[in-house]
Amino acid sequence: MIDKRLKSIVRGYGDLFFTDNLIASCVILLCSFINFNIGLSGLISLVSAYIFTRIIQAPATLLWSRAQVYNALLIGFSIGSLFSFNEVTAGIVVVASLLSVIITMTLESISTTYLGLPIFSLPFVIVSSIIYLAAPRYSNLMVNGLYPQSHFVDAVTFSPLIAGYLKALGSIIFLPYVVPGLIIAALILLNSRILFLLGLIGYIWGVSVQGLFIGNVAQAIQESVGFNYILIAMSVGGVFLVPSIASSVIALLAVATATVLISAADTFWAQYGLPIFTLPFIGITTHFIYILRFVQYKGRPIVNKQTPEETQEYFVSSSERIHQFPDGFSAGPDAPLSFHHWVPYYSGGVMEFDGFIDGVPVGTVEITVGQAVDGILYFQCNDAKLYFGVWDQWMTTYHMDGWDPFLAALFLAWPKMPLVSSVHTRWNDVLYSSGILSPTKRWICKNFHWIFSPLFRMVGNYELTSSEVITGCVKNRFLGIIYDTQIQFEYLTISLIRSGNVILKKKDSPK
Repeated sequence: MIDKRLKSIVRGYGDLFFTDNLIASCVILLCSFINFNIGLSGLISLVSAYIFTRIIQAPATLLWSRAQVYNALLIGFSIGSLFSFNEVTAGIVVVASLLSVIITMTLESISTTYLGLPIFSLPFVIVSSIIYLAAPRYSNLMVNGLYPQSHFVDAVTFSPLIAGYLKALGSIIFLPYVVPGLIIAALILLNSRILFLLGLIGYIWGVSVQGLFIGNVAQAIQESVGFNYILIAMSVGGVFLVPSIASSVIALLAVATATVLISAADTFWAQYGLPIFTLPFIGITTHFIYILRFVQYKGRPIVNKQTPEETQEYFVSSSERIHQFPDGFSAGPDAPLSFHHWVPYYSGGVMEFDGFIDGVPVGTVEITVGQAVDGILYFQCNDAKLYFGVWDQWMTTYHMDGWDPFLAALFLAWPKMPLVSSVHTRWNDVLYSSGILSPTKRWICKNFHWIFSPLFRMVGNYELTSSEVITGCVKNRFLGIIYDTQIQFEYLTISLIRSGNVILKKKDSPK
């Protein structure tokens, strides 16, 4: 339980950049302490919010709410960026975190119930604006708390555009300097190439449009609101839409509309001496999400996975392959046979194989059949899971969590099969990166097939060559892939899997 609490708190740092990676979150936490006042205030705000939710006995869904965590974190950052840490600042941080909990719970309840929309960092904008307006009344805070801003981390130099991008990234955690931005950019790149490209292109596009409107691109780069362009591009193009060229265009359109809102909001907020924080990001992103849902845009994700790459893989596997009748289907000439007995429906079953890769024995390979909470069955080998089910009389393996060469071989050899058919029935299928056995080619496919997916599709041609054997061939000309496949069944189990250079042979079965 302690681990779960700590992970929930730490992951709030990663949520600011749409990553669920725990290591990246820990690095961002450490990065926040480049300015000790910011790092400590953020951490105290998080802990205070957590303690308050426990005091009021909030349910686990609210206790671990991501909006709850990152809003409290941002509020602590915003206070620490202005005031050095002392007993007065600590008191302000604690009070602000309590306000954050109350406002987050209220807004989240209203928004999810009536609109079905995320609230993002709106509580942070509200509470930070309240604190900034109230602070001048607190003479003890203003006299003892204000401190000069340091620029010691600006030693690394880049071109003005790249430096502006890195400073905008750092500004999200209230460190508008090059080095924090460089660290965060590296973390985003390692976690998701799609998010990195969207953020970089979104920023360049945003400052270009803003520069066109105001007549000076250099001035647009110097403005302190560029992080809104980054957040909008990443959230619209990589999180709330399935990554593609179309979703990227929509994200850039969203960024362009944000430039006008930024200018208007900045003019209004400046009257009260307030920064606009993430208000443009919240306003533009929520409106685009709502409109795209209203018009039933087809590129919305079925499930959001840990990275946009995984989300797109899941979308393609679950949507395009399951809900489309296979191309090239040709029933055999013989009397139809029923093959329901081939499908291992029972959960907990274990299949043991002798495994071979490139002809070299790798020992015993165990593939188990499990069942997820929602009832979906899956094959599991080591830490990877290959989900399967029956749709419209077709047995379909459709999505892999993690990756394992032996599950990939199973996926290649048995992606889809008619449950009622006859010998010499033929069909085609379209496969994606989960079935690529080469690590290099799989990496290329996972990271770039969102740009032009037809280029990376693997086409499989399959035939039921006997009552117990399916043979096939999977090809992709662009990647130079040719996999010959074969799978042989026994009652409620599999006796042989052969895909490319990977072979699984049921223990004690004849060669």
